[in-house]
Amino acid sequence: MARKGKSERSRHERKRAQKPTILVVVEGETEDLYFGEVKRKFRAQWIKVEKPKRTDPRGIVLAARNKKKELENKGLSVEPWVVFDAEAREDEEARSYGEAIKQAEGWGIHVANSSPCFEYWALLHYSPGILVETPEQAVTELAKPSRARDYKKPGLPFDELWEIFVTGKPTNAATSRRKTLVECGEDPRGARPVTYVDQLMGAICETGGVNL
Repeated sequence: MARKGKSERSRHERKRAQKPTILVVVEGETEDLYFGEVKRKFRAQWIKVEKPKRTDPRGIVLAARNKKKELENKGLSVEPWVVFDAEAREDEEARSYGEAIKQAEGWGIHVANSSPCFEYWALLHYSPGILVETPEQAVTELAKPSRARDYKKPGLPFDELWEIFVTGKPTNAATSRRKTLVECGEDPRGARPVTYVDQLMGAICETGGVNL
């Protein structure tokens, strides 16, 4: 019996060891808090959330590349993601938003960008077809009484969002929006509004064994 118990533990340990480390390098406090809650939800040592000192998009990408190498040197299999926003349209070029996306893709880093901001992803939980142009609009819409209860930036009502997320509603909304942009002849990556956070959440759920 003792030998069988040891064998079962060994299989469990091997399975856990094969699970990739999902590295999430974020830009802002809202994202840091959100993915911290995701990590706690999954009780996941295999999720690493990092918020580097340099928080412009290119700085986020560089930090992800460096952290990936650091973790790989420790023998971990790493799936790196970066999370950053376009912010105001007039700030995109100065922030090297588009260049950072291309750099990340060139380095094999997954990009969960949002335009205009991360709050657009949260907003899709409540209003799948809503369109916003600026970060201020996204935050204002999210804070309406009919949507996120007790919302106060930078925190998000994670438990409430999670209950909606597992229905597939925001993921379907994000996917549908990107499909519409393609049909209109636009590149979704640089469009507005758009988000790819659903893809990161999908990767986390797949790794964590949550079927949506």
